[in-house]
Amino acid sequence: MLPKFRGPSPVASAILAGEKFTGVTIMKIDENMDTGPILEKSDEVSIALDDSTTVLQKKLFRLGSDMLPHILRNIEEGNQSFTSQNNNNASITKKINKKDGKIKWNEKDIEIIRKVRAYDKWPGTFTFWNNKRIKIIDVAETQIQSTEKPGLVQFIDKKIFVSTQNKYLEIKKNSI
Repeated sequence: MLPKFRGPSPVASAILAGEKFTGVTIMKIDENMDTGPILEKSDEVSIALDDSTTVLQKKLFRLGSDMLPHILRNIEEGNQSFTSQNNNNASITKKINKKDGKIKWNEKDIEIIRKVRAYDKWPGTFTFWNNKRIKIIDVAETQIQSTEKPGLVQFIDKKIFVSTQNKYLEIKKNSI
């Protein structure tokens, strides 16, 4: 919801930040990135704990497309109002690069979970193990506290667990 998360990666950035809600803002384009006057904002949309960028974008695209006919009709009839954005509440997202997907096991488990969800399609998340690049596709939170060095891999009951700064994460799906 503008002016929060202006820029190239608003959905992924909302997931990475641990936001509970997001939404759609329809705005008039101006010369800067996402700074134009607001035509309409949607109601808040809950971000589910397992929402990936792909899933959340589909929800938001559907909502935005449902909002457009009303706005276009108002513009055509000369009845559309515009509201300036409060730049004091603005935040800017960054362009996501391939290297952003590298998992740092010394982070907290929740930060890694968010990264896997936020970067599900691009750039994906990955790590290295035994000199091989492993793509991490899905992880699950555990309640297993870790006092081990972050990145330690454990195989328990045919499941893969990796220690983080605070807990073990279960690797649910990966590929080489």
